[in-house]
Amino acid sequence: MAEEAIDTTECDTYGHAWYETTNQGRLRPEYGIPLVLRCERCSRMRLDVIHPLTGQLISRRYVAPFGYVRYKKGERPTKSEFRLLLLKTHESRHKAAAG
Repeated sequence: MAEEAIDTTECDTYGHAWYETTNQGRLRPEYGIPLVLRCERCSRMRLDVIHPLTGQLISRRYVAPFGYVRYKKGERPTKSEFRLLLLKTHESRHKAAAG
C-alpha cells in the first residue's frame, strides 16, 4: 500500500507555521534547553537545543511526518514554482466551492 503524500505547498511557499509544543521526552540533551516546535499545517517537527546562558542554538533537527514530501537533490521546485502551484490549488478550491 502506497503512502499518501502530505500537501506541503503552503509550507513550501510561505514557510512553516511553527508553534511551541511539549517535549514529551522527544529531546533529551546532555546540555541545553530543549525547544520543540510543530508546524500547524504539515505537522513537521523542529527540535532545537538552546544554550541556557547565551541563547545560542546548540543543535537543530527536523522530524517529518509519515507521507512528508522529500525532494531529491536538484528536483525541489523554486519559490516561484511553489507560488504557481499554490495559485492552482486555490483556483481548484474556488471552482469546487462554486459548484
